[in-house]
Amino acid sequence: MEEFRVYRTFEGTVFEVIAGLISLAAIVLCCVFYARQGVFSRDLAQPIVLAAVAGLLLFCAYHPYSSWVNLPTTLKTEANAYKSARLLRILAVEISLFSLVYSLFLNGFIKHTAMAESAVDALAAVLIASTLLGFIVFARKS
Repeated sequence: MEEFRVYRTFEGTVFEVIAGLISLAAIVLCCVFYARQGVFSRDLAQPIVLAAVAGLLLFCAYHPYSSWVNLPTTLKTEANAYKSARLLRILAVEISLFSLVYSLFLNGFIKHTAMAESAVDALAAVLIASTLLGFIVFARKS
């Protein structure tokens, strides 16, 4: 099967808008934190980098055959390509949510303890791994 581009769908647009709004909220909260504190914190870059990664995932969703996308299954049909695009969009929304959670930690909306941050990190790993595992199972059935 030759390489092709996944075109814009209503579902893809919804995922992009949601991820964009969440990432924008995270970056605005980071800017508010920076304005209140007046100093650049090392932790301030984390939500911004996660928002950029979410944007990169959304971009890669249009090109699931590119070398940037290394999926554990081979894309044999167009349906698998659209499923992989959906996976990349879901991962972008998840990454955006974690960007927002980290910016809430920075601003003090969530109590910043080592245990809470470790729990969020563990939740992120479990959520992303379960999303990938669900994709692998779903892709092999079709």
